[in-house]
Amino acid sequence: MAVVRSIPMVAVLAAANVLAAPCVAQTYRTVTAEAASIDATTHDLSENGRTFKFITKGDYSQVWISPTVAWNGGHSVGFDMLPTSGTAADGSTTDKAQYRVISGSETNALDFLQDRCTGFAVRLETNFQTPDQAVQLFQWWQGSPFSPPLELRVKAGSLSWELVYRNDQTGRGPTAAVSLAEGGMSVGAWYRFVVCTRMSYSSSLGTGNVKLWLNGTQYVDQDGVYGYNPNVDFPYAGSTYRSNPRFDLFFGLYRPRQSKRAKAFFDQVRFGVTYADVNPG
Repeated sequence: MAVVRSIPMVAVLAAANVLAAPCVAQTYRTVTAEAASIDATTHDLSENGRTFKFITKGDYSQVWISPTVAWNGGHSVGFDMLPTSGTAADGSTTDKAQYRVISGSETNALDFLQDRCTGFAVRLETNFQTPDQAVQLFQWWQGSPFSPPLELRVKAGSLSWELVYRNDQTGRGPTAAVSLAEGGMSVGAWYRFVVCTRMSYSSSLGTGNVKLWLNGTQYVDQDGVYGYNPNVDFPYAGSTYRSNPRFDLFFGLYRPRQSKRAKAFFDQVRFGVTYADVNPG
């Protein structure tokens, strides 16, 4: 595991400026929930003329725009999953309710060797139960059937956040995750994350890097290999697959089916170039 460091705010701002130095400030996607609506049939979310596709598996209880719970402003996006067990009606052994922030096929999607940042505020509701298995909050995804190369999640058996990564050396499956950092969470409190990435599937391609700030304090600044080589065939379940050449980003809840409830709110979700572009405040 990488060393988890607590860095003074002066250093945090300096690091953000260094990361952003060669880039032009730009925010590509924003979900504030202030002017948002959710389609009653598809549950896709629309805000300021842009539609964010809803992706689901298994079972979930509800997804909605909350008019009373918010980090900044008066609204947030709520997700609720009740206890589940066995296999869902759709054949899934997982429960998923997430919104796609940006697709790898879209203009400005996250690519390898790009400095890009993602920010959001999240609150675990007071009835969020300690999970039996990890509950994903945000993922940087590179296609099926692979687990994401980078994900932020609530750690199994605890109420702790955890940032984990995968690559072709660790393996591409759920159990291959390597922890970069973790820390405690309290239900009913807002946590403001900024994650800045430079994805690289090989040191020969270039140096990858992941940075993470929580509530304005930096906890991660780690060079490494993040992501899968999209140019090679990967064997899985009797077939071969290639990972996507660029990344999809998702926020919401995603978990193995389990006997615990998961309820959370998300606010000020942003994807852009610099720390300042995406900082949820």
